[in-house]
Amino acid sequence: MLAVGAVLSHNGHPLAFFIKKLGVRMAAASTYARELYAITESVKKWRHYLLGRLFRIFTDHQSIKDLISQSVQTPDQHKWLSKLLGFTYEIFTNPLRRMLLLTPYPTFRLLPLVSNYPSVSRLLPSFNTCSIIFSTNPDGRQLLLDSASSLDYSVRNGLLYFRQKLLIRPASAVVPLLLSEFHSSPLGGHSGSKATLARVAASFYWPSMAKDVKAFVKTCTICQQNKYST
Repeated sequence: MLAVGAVLSHNGHPLAFFIKKLGVRMAAASTYARELYAITESVKKWRHYLLGRLFRIFTDHQSIKDLISQSVQTPDQHKWLSKLLGFTYEIFTNPLRRMLLLTPYPTFRLLPLVSNYPSVSRLLPSFNTCSIIFSTNPDGRQLLLDSASSLDYSVRNGLLYFRQKLLIRPASAVVPLLLSEFHSSPLGGHSGSKATLARVAASFYWPSMAKDVKAFVKTCTICQQNKYST
């Protein structure tokens, strides 16, 4: 029986173990693919521990580390990286380690995979503007006060988060830019509304997000052309 495994640890102390038997198709896949499968499955398993914080992944495959440092070029790279959207992580190699190791650190960062979303990276000043609006606008100040009594909200570096997702004002100019990046960019791939929503919702939140994503995809010119050409 072939299986993949991972250890979740903190400060050198194991917190949990994960082992999953491989199906016929994955058992016949390359070592590279099986290691990526182990990473994505273990991250999914421990999502509630890892989401919203920096964590480190230790693997014995240098090619896995290289995947993150290079631009996305192939469908396979897109497939694996898309499963890690919404998480903030670093990958390290250790040739002596035979079990995948994930270690969470209490360090929060704003955006995951910024290097693969250059347009999102350029939006960082806009997020700082959001923090100014929340602190100076009367409605924003009230929301900050209300958030203090709710476990769903948290404030980090002047930015307001809802359930570990960066809270964006619905009327913010950032919204259409985010939708364009997560839907129309090469990594977004003009996927459907559900897939686009999943990418956006991994890191951001605003009340009308699902409605806005659906409307954006519905009015996407390229998507409409592809729809009627098939």
